[in-house]
Amino acid sequence: MLFQDGTFADVIARLRAAGDERDFDAAQMQLINLPEVIASVGSQWPKVKAKLGAASVSFLKGCLDETDVVIPAGDGFLIIFDKQADPAQLKARAEELRGLLLEFYRSQEELRELGLAVEMRRISSSDLRGLLSAPQAPSRTPPQHRMRFAPMWSPGPQAVASYACVPVFEDRSGERFGYDRGYAEEGENSHRDYCELDLRGLELVQKALQGYDLDRAVPAVGVSVHSTTMQNRLARSAFLERLARLPQARMKYAFVRIAEIENGAPLITLADWCGMLRARVRNILLEFHHSTQAPPNLSQIGVWGAGYRLPRSASREGADSSAVSLQFQRWALGLGRQRAVFFVDDLRRPGLIQLAAGAGARFITSDNFWPLLDTPGGVYGSPAPQGPTVSKPASVAG
Repeated sequence: MLFQDGTFADVIARLRAAGDERDFDAAQMQLINLPEVIASVGSQWPKVKAKLGAASVSFLKGCLDETDVVIPAGDGFLIIFDKQADPAQLKARAEELRGLLLEFYRSQEELRELGLAVEMRRISSSDLRGLLSAPQAPSRTPPQHRMRFAPMWSPGPQAVASYACVPVFEDRSGERFGYDRGYAEEGENSHRDYCELDLRGLELVQKALQGYDLDRAVPAVGVSVHSTTMQNRLARSAFLERLARLPQARMKYAFVRIAEIENGAPLITLADWCGMLRARVRNILLEFHHSTQAPPNLSQIGVWGAGYRLPRSASREGADSSAVSLQFQRWALGLGRQRAVFFVDDLRRPGLIQLAAGAGARFITSDNFWPLLDTPGGVYGSPAPQGPTVSKPASVAG
């Protein structure tokens, strides 16, 4: 979603004061060619996005009658006409506004490729009140992501020597690791556009690499790219173009994690993605859903490693750890045969960390023991967290 609906207290007050239940005529304007614009501006998209939203609303308000309303909604705008008129006249007025806004976009270098589609709608007074007040409901507010660096602990040397730039968001239970809530539950993405978030992560990784003093021991840093960014041709092009700007002399300290790969993703698709990325970075990690098994043919596409994020339910006190432990062992064994490393994210109990380390996990993240950071830290030793041990099943047969 490009724009999030705002709260228009003055509009709501006016509607309530009017007290009528008539229908309103509205023009829904939808932006066209938005992915192309995002790809063309690259890392400047956050600034362009802010300019696009504010400037478009200001421009339209200047073209409308004082009693009309314009609302940013989705990837476009909803224009509500206060006065009743002939439908043909209102449609002609909407087309006129569309033409004026297109002229405005073409006068802006970064916006000139944008197009607009317009569709007339009828909205009841009660529906309009619901539309204007809906963003105030917490349950409808989308999670606000930010990128942070997760220390990656290695059981062998008992040390943190790498950091992954990963997305987190706040919900009712606090800070959560990941992009998509639907993926965490079902292994399927809601197909939101995460390209902007991925580009933000690239900026943070670039800043970290440029700041390295190579006379000292420096950690590896990984950037996260969502699988839907890799699926979309334009989003993928924007990410790859931006990835190519990372300082090449320091790319040996960088790696890429393809996040939240959907269940059943074809190996040939993963191979294509890895091939594109490997032209710019050597080491690639793949994140799958926790319900899957280690893919058997990853050696064919040359990935560095694979793993998954453990669901929060597995870290609750009293949760059965035997199935979790068995899966750790199966993944570590399956990837070990392919000479690929195994990682596990978001372990929140010492006992689970012990099980993952014992199974052969190469990297483990846990914000309970190695907190998320705004910038990557240094290389440092870190003993295994101590806590109650948990039972594990018999070892998986080799």
